[in-house]
Amino acid sequence: MKEEQVFKYWAGFVAFWRVFSIVNGFFNVAVFRDNMYSNGPGSEVTNLFGRMFACWTSVSVTLLTGLALYPRCKPIYVMNLVAFAVALFHYLTEYFVYQTASLMGLMLIFLFAGGTGTWMITRWVLGWIKFDVMVPAESVKKN
Repeated sequence: MKEEQVFKYWAGFVAFWRVFSIVNGFFNVAVFRDNMYSNGPGSEVTNLFGRMFACWTSVSVTLLTGLALYPRCKPIYVMNLVAFAVALFHYLTEYFVYQTASLMGLMLIFLFAGGTGTWMITRWVLGWIKFDVMVPAESVKKN
């Protein structure tokens, strides 16, 4: 199996599992309070937080699904790299600065966001990915 195909399956797998975070954010915020942000006061992980987390995760699932479908599209690729960087920054600050995130939550983020982001950067730097050429709509010949 080609590396690109494995990458597509991995991105789809990660996107699929992120759907559970969306469901938990809307319907079972205690999962975040007890597992991801268990070091801080429980009052900070409110139902509002859960819904906002679910909305952010919905956007990240949409981006990641786009990447799984179109792994050679440079804008989608870059948007996902930025999204992974934001997620890593958030959890690093929650763990080291605000001391609300659990070590287990940090490890999960490093596995999925850190691992996938590192794989993406490696693919780019080593030339494993050949981005599709994007042509501006105004330059397309009309019949």
